[in-house]
Amino acid sequence: MLKNNSQIAGQSTSSHRLKVRVVGVQATSSAVARLKKQCDWIIGERIGQGNFSNIHKAKPRNSKSDTWDYAMKAIRSDVGDQPMLRAMMVREVEVSNMVRSPHLLPVLAAEFDPDCCRLFIPLLQGATLNQIIGQSKRPLLPTALWYMRQTTIALKALHSAGWIHGDVKPENIHVSATGHVTLLDLGFARQLDHSRNSVSDYRKGTLRYLAPELLTSSASATLQSDLFGLGATMFELLTGQKMFPQRTQAEVIAAQLNQPRPCLQKLLPNSPVRLQRLMMRLLAKEPLRRPGSAEELEQELLDIEIACLGQYVQAG
Repeated sequence: MLKNNSQIAGQSTSSHRLKVRVVGVQATSSAVARLKKQCDWIIGERIGQGNFSNIHKAKPRNSKSDTWDYAMKAIRSDVGDQPMLRAMMVREVEVSNMVRSPHLLPVLAAEFDPDCCRLFIPLLQGATLNQIIGQSKRPLLPTALWYMRQTTIALKALHSAGWIHGDVKPENIHVSATGHVTLLDLGFARQLDHSRNSVSDYRKGTLRYLAPELLTSSASATLQSDLFGLGATMFELLTGQKMFPQRTQAEVIAAQLNQPRPCLQKLLPNSPVRLQRLMMRLLAKEPLRRPGSAEELEQELLDIEIACLGQYVQAG
């Protein structure tokens, strides 16, 4: 989401949740249209930039604190397809209003008018998994599994409410200094009720982490599509390597559809057999071969995490 900055917008803190403000926008969701409370903000310096947005420090105008505990996310004016980006921000508000989880990005307030589209979210200190993977020293196996299990809890909350995240990848998973994980960026979220999604919705997301069925012309997204993205992310976190390192879009698509999934055993021969089998299921090209639900995956990760932690304790 942000580049070269350890401050990420998106702390999942329900105690700071505010109502959303909508100003002069033709709302595309009933959830947005219902939220009217006004909340003025002071905007500070820019602290980061994403592919589509700028991130600034922010704080409520009536705050008596000198600290900047929040962030403002605004669409970059130099990026094309502004209507699509506005729709993505409205989607973030809609999902945040419907789904609650300590591991999901909350939208605290929003302002939409003809000239401006801004979301307000708590400021989170830490790093994304993408930044952690880039470090020379990766987390211990039990810690990595803990990160993935927390991400799975976020997906479970979304799936239980009838939503798919749609863009699970290392850049969208934030880890705080204490190890708390928050799943970011709900702009690509889509509903499990396929009648409310357009055909183009099924192709949105980051190509390298899209499930193979989403690269075909007929399949639609399912819960298992999110689990594939999580599996590709977990493979990268555990090995430090991308599942398919091809460079061009055409090469990545061909690899996703035709190449055998990489074998964790070859890269981490000492990893638990149960983890190796789970990885093969998560990265299966057929959705029905993946875990049946995020809840099932959460329990599987917990069991492996506890077993690995026990081995580390005995070794110590």
